[in-house]
Amino acid sequence: MNQVELHPYLQQSSLVEFCGDNEICVTAYAPLGSGDRPDSLTKLDELSLLDHPTIKRIATKHRMTEAQVLIGWQLNRGLTVIPKSSNPDRQALNLASSALLLSENDMADIAAMDRHYRYLHGEFWVIEGSPYTLENVWDE
Repeated sequence: MNQVELHPYLQQSSLVEFCGDNEICVTAYAPLGSGDRPDSLTKLDELSLLDHPTIKRIATKHRMTEAQVLIGWQLNRGLTVIPKSSNPDRQALNLASSALLLSENDMADIAAMDRHYRYLHGEFWVIEGSPYTLENVWDE
C-alpha cells in the first residue's frame, strides 16, 4: 500500500501507473484538498478544488456534490480514497460517491486539471538539524 497525496491538481499518474504495474495498492489522501488544515499548514495562495468550474460542471451534470465528484474520480481510477469527515451526512455522501460513473470526457476534463500542486507542501518537516530539505522531501 502506498498512501500519497492525490487529487486533480496532483494526479501523480506515473506513480499510480508504477504501483499498478507492481501490484501496489494506492490510497489517495487529501482528495478534497485538505481544506481543514491549520493555518500554519495552509498556503496563502491555495487553490480550491471544490470551486473549480470543471468539478462544478461535472457535479451538476451527475447531480452529485463537488466532493462526490472528487472522490468518485479517484474510485473511477481504481484507487482507494480516504476523505476525512466526522459529519454523518457527509460520510453518507462520501460513500454514495462509489455509484458515480464518470464518462471518458469527464475523466479527460479532470485529467487536464493536473498542476503538480501539493496542498501538503512539506515545509513542516524542514526544521533546523533535520536531514530534510524542500528539495528532497518529495521524490520528484
